[in-house]
Amino acid sequence: MKKFLDRAVAVGIILFLLLGLFWMYLRPDKINTYENRYANQAPRLTAASYLDGSFQDGFDLALADQIPFSQRGKRTYNEKSTALLRAELKPLLERERYKYVSFGTDWIYNDYLVYKPQTLDDTLKGELDAKITNINNCIAAHPELKFYAYYVKRDMDVDFETGMQTGEAEYLEQGLDLASGSFSCLNIGDFAAYSKNFYKTDHHWNAQGSYEGYREAAALLGVSENELLVPTGEADTGRQLSGSKAASSRATSVITEPFSVLTFDYPAEDVTINGKKASAYGKEDTFLADTAQKASYANYYGEDYGEIIFDTHRTDRDNILVIGDSYDNAVLRLLSAHFNKTFSVDLRNYQTQTGKPFRLSEYVKANGITKVLLIGGSSFYSKPDFTLEG
Repeated sequence: MKKFLDRAVAVGIILFLLLGLFWMYLRPDKINTYENRYANQAPRLTAASYLDGSFQDGFDLALADQIPFSQRGKRTYNEKSTALLRAELKPLLERERYKYVSFGTDWIYNDYLVYKPQTLDDTLKGELDAKITNINNCIAAHPELKFYAYYVKRDMDVDFETGMQTGEAEYLEQGLDLASGSFSCLNIGDFAAYSKNFYKTDHHWNAQGSYEGYREAAALLGVSENELLVPTGEADTGRQLSGSKAASSRATSVITEPFSVLTFDYPAEDVTINGKKASAYGKEDTFLADTAQKASYANYYGEDYGEIIFDTHRTDRDNILVIGDSYDNAVLRLLSAHFNKTFSVDLRNYQTQTGKPFRLSEYVKANGITKVLLIGGSSFYSKPDFTLEG
């Protein structure tokens, strides 16, 4: 009997591993819903990838994402361990509400999961200088285009304990060769402003913050105050958000917050995502009625697609190109209401999802674009993933 049980356990383990391999190669998940990102896919085996070790590394990452129940296992482990950690932190938080308290990979400040402020050191300045040069070269090469830049200040840009600002937005504004009045930012000067405009558990701006960003970006682009879309209401979706910061700190479903949204009467428009017609971008139109929808920033506003095209058929208006990071997801539909065609490009995903490289000169010429809006936070203006091609 013991030998039989040993063999049964061994066979069960082997079958489970084979099932994992089958799932990884034949039925892979595209999205890691627990960590709100694209799931790692099984790598292609070549002699070169095997010899340099990239195949082995990619195989490990894919297996961790694709093996059955892996996400559920991560969630259960993280929830239990974080519940214990949060119980230990509770007495400290009650005494130090307006102090940074280390928590997982992030920090807590007055019940908000936050990133510690960065410093404008030589490394960051070097990254910013490279992006400034890149943008300025594009501006010089395209005198026919009007360029605008919008910077999203957040917790990384201000020290809530001292009130000191990083100064990254100001450094960008000074370095960019933009026309006067073509730069703006969501100005987070203290914790009160931050907590009004950002989620507690996620790194993105909330409904109020993104609407303020829309208003300021639209004004930057020449949209008058009386043309702006006005919310028809604010709705509590009845669902709890436990966003990206909660996930990275192993606190998913342990630290939560109400997921509230603003509703709008959007004008009719056609939407194309990565070259294919779509009924809409995001789930704003169906989210309130569909209670099965999970509360998340990307699920509600839309994912980081390589290319999204909004067409209102208002041929008397300009065509605009919006190049940004995930912060623009929440404002794209709002901004598109004021233009004929709005082209949204995420440089991280454009080539992978469309199958062709992004070339600014070719793109603006092919699509009759007259305005270019750059929008995002610190990473957008400093990381090489967002480098523009001329």
